[in-house]
Amino acid sequence: MTKGKSIYSVLKTIRKQVTGTMVVMVILSALTALASCSSVDDELSAITTPPSATSPKKVKIFEDFELRPSFPGGTAKLLEYINENLHYPKEAKDICIQGKVVVSFTIERDGSITEAKVAKGIDSLLDAEAVRIVESMPKWSPGKFYGKAVRTKNYVAVKFQL
Repeated sequence: MTKGKSIYSVLKTIRKQVTGTMVVMVILSALTALASCSSVDDELSAITTPPSATSPKKVKIFEDFELRPSFPGGTAKLLEYINENLHYPKEAKDICIQGKVVVSFTIERDGSITEAKVAKGIDSLLDAEAVRIVESMPKWSPGKFYGKAVRTKNYVAVKFQL
């Protein structure tokens, strides 16, 4: 025990530290829950997020560009494309699996889609269907940097709802 401190004061200090830690944990849990339940765009979020890494081909994926990549016809057509091509897996329907799958992908200079993978999944059945939809999308208009087409990293959230 520390010289000059009673057991009561030591326990009081420990209680304050534990209480402070618990408050931080509760706040972090609440923030995590809010982030996972974000309702910014429940139907679909087509978000471009700047990446920090390069692709395996050693070709830079741009984070700064003058013109964002776009789906032919815009976001409304992207929503329509996903709704028309979404095949809800029967097994997932039978056990009532629902939610949002976020798929990351790269839009190449020619507008083609590569490197589609699940960034945030729900279930392997729904994850596979979301990746299938992204991989089957038609070519996008690529992002441009100083007037030249560049590779860009994008994210699309596909909502599965019964």
